[in-house]
Amino acid sequence: MRIKFLITDEAKWVAYGPCRVVQVFGNNNHTADNFIQFHEKPLAGLAASDVPAYASIYAPASAPFDWKPVDPLFLSELTIAVSSTNVNYTALTNQGVDATVIVETDFPVASTTTVVGDLTTSVDHLQVWANADGPKRLLRVDIKNNAGGTMYGFVYPNDAVGDNEAATNYSSGPLKVLASATTSFFFGRQGLTPQGLTADVVRKGCTIEVGDANFRNFQISTDYNIRAIYDV
Repeated sequence: MRIKFLITDEAKWVAYGPCRVVQVFGNNNHTADNFIQFHEKPLAGLAASDVPAYASIYAPASAPFDWKPVDPLFLSELTIAVSSTNVNYTALTNQGVDATVIVETDFPVASTTTVVGDLTTSVDHLQVWANADGPKRLLRVDIKNNAGGTMYGFVYPNDAVGDNEAATNYSSGPLKVLASATTSFFFGRQGLTPQGLTADVVRKGCTIEVGDANFRNFQISTDYNIRAIYDV
C-alpha cells in the first residue's frame, strides 16, 4: 500500500503488526534537511527523542529524494514520522515533506483502529471496551509478564471478571506468556469478537485477565503490562 505524506503530516500509524517498507520517495520543499523515520510502536506511543528502528531516511533541503533498500525493511509494527533530527525523533509543525512510502502488510491501520493499555503500566487486567460499547473486533493483544512463572491471558466478554470465573466463559485463551517475557497474539484480519451469555444476558464487552495454569485463579498483583488493539 502507498502511504502519502503532505507537509502538514508529522507522523502516521501505518501497521499494527508485521510489515515491510519497500520504498520512500518524494520532495522536501523546505530549506532545512528532514529525516523520515520508522518506529515500532503506535502513534500514541511516539515521544520526543525516540530512536527509530532503522537509520533515518535523509530528505535533503529543497530537493527530491528516492530511497529503495536492496531488501525491504522488516518491522514488527509501524509508525512513520518526519523528524528534524537524524538519530532521535524531533517533531515538526507544517515543515514536513511531500512523500510516498510503499509498505507491504497484512495488518493495515484504519481510521477506527484503537490502542488501549501499554507495555509500561503495571496492571492485573485490562478492560478493552465495555459491554455497552460492543461488539467490536479484537485484533492484537500484547502481554508482558514481569513475574517469576508462566502465566496465561484470557479474553472475556464481560466488563469485569471475578476470581474463579468459570473457565468456559472466556472467549479466547489461554494465551501463554513465559516468565519475564513479552508475547504478542494476533486474531487475524477479521479479529476476535468476544461474546458470551451470563444469566440469559448477552455479553459483548472485552476484558483481558491474567490467570494461572488452573485457568481460573486470576492475579491480584500488578506484575503485568497489557496492550490491546481493536477495531469496530
